[in-house]
Amino acid sequence: KKIPLEWNIIFKKNVGYTITISDEFGFANFIKELIEESPLFVIVSSLFNNELFSIEEWEERLYMTESTLKRALGVLRGVLQEFKLKLALNPIDISGNEVNIRYFFFQFFYSSDKTPHLQRPTAKEILFYDQLKITIGEGGAFNQLQYYRSLYWIMIIHRRVRSKHVANLDDNLIKSVQSQTNYNYLSRTMEVFSTIFDLE
Repeated sequence: KKIPLEWNIIFKKNVGYTITISDEFGFANFIKELIEESPLFVIVSSLFNNELFSIEEWEERLYMTESTLKRALGVLRGVLQEFKLKLALNPIDISGNEVNIRYFFFQFFYSSDKTPHLQRPTAKEILFYDQLKITIGEGGAFNQLQYYRSLYWIMIIHRRVRSKHVANLDDNLIKSVQSQTNYNYLSRTMEVFSTIFDLE
């Protein structure tokens, strides 16, 4: 991968190489391109978009040998274990509690401070946030929301629901939420969600 011509690479003995960058935005794009070519990023992004393939199909798509691909999948399997999730192989997919799967995707696409945001909310997902803000109002629950965190959670929940992945919640948790005074916010949120995304 070629770096931009305006960047300077300097080598110092006993120190190593350093890069002088004049354009931080250009650096972010450069890192973005590198990450987008990473096999693990490609695989996780495909899983997020519900595009599932067998090991043999991934070998062809990524131009990788079976042994190289399995080493990469071993890394992913180790990461998933931290979220109490497993890696299925036929086809390659993430299995486990849907709540944990959604949290994994949030951490992968938003929370990591080592990668730029590579999966971004669509115009419709942003519209949902804006419409929800109007429906609920500026005060109350929205005082505690962070704009970008909220957008990424909307993106993840919408994509998973669209792919027919349902989160099964504990009955006691559901009753606890229903008993709270601000439960009407959740009810109105679901109405807006169903309308914006054309869900029944």
